[in-house]
Amino acid sequence: MRVVAGKIGLLCVFIFVGITGRAQEKLPTGLYKSAGLSSFKYIDPVSQDTFYADPQAVCTAADFSEIKADVDQANRPVIEITLTEKGKEKFAQATRENIGKKMAVIGNGKLLAAPVVQEEISGGRLTIMGGFTLEETQALAERIRKDVPATSPGADKAKLSAVLEKTCRQLDEAMLQKDAAALLQLLHDQVSVGHSNGLVESKAELLQHLQSSYLKYSNITETGSPEMQFVGQVATVRRVIKAKGSLQNTAFDVTLQVLEVWLLTDGNWQLLGRQSIRKQ
Repeated sequence: MRVVAGKIGLLCVFIFVGITGRAQEKLPTGLYKSAGLSSFKYIDPVSQDTFYADPQAVCTAADFSEIKADVDQANRPVIEITLTEKGKEKFAQATRENIGKKMAVIGNGKLLAAPVVQEEISGGRLTIMGGFTLEETQALAERIRKDVPATSPGADKAKLSAVLEKTCRQLDEAMLQKDAAALLQLLHDQVSVGHSNGLVESKAELLQHLQSSYLKYSNITETGSPEMQFVGQVATVRRVIKAKGSLQNTAFDVTLQVLEVWLLTDGNWQLLGRQSIRKQ
């Protein structure tokens, strides 16, 4: 097994020779350094040596931004894993500090590969390949993909959409109930909230206006299904809501077209920007 340079950045190539090594205890899917001795014991399918995994993962499935089955230039089935920016930094540091040592890819509770690190890997891409059919490779990629948390950039669109749609409803409810604790979690510190009347609020201003009843909602109802698009850790949401309430004691009852920008931060979606226009 070896690590080679790729055309774009550095490409870490793991020769995937088998998945027969079994752990006495299961570790979550991820990338792991070797340890002198631990309770997480695997058999290296190449050397048949015992591999003890450091239980502190270098990168977990939450650091995977993309997992896909593909074929390489020689038409061999491969699994390609792309790391998030944070994952790439962590993996680069770990490989830099562990040159000459083994590092394992563990998935589905099994040792998938354990190559010796030859150099720092800074490109953030891993390719696992071996003597498997495309169907077997696709099945393995799908198993790894299922381990990715629903709020991670590597989660599939259905998972991301379900979690973000729930978060949008939580935002509406928090604004309706003037739930400051929930809003502190749901709103990014740099959020900008634009209203259909031209009012633009910061996080502090929105919280102050809700608590003082300068802005008050009596009903917020989403109509139809939101439209979502995901680019890395950023999502845009277009949705229509009906809102009733008052602004400076002046009542309003409007239907709004809302555009929201959400940012995935430490596993949670936070509202980064919002603009509403009155729908005729």
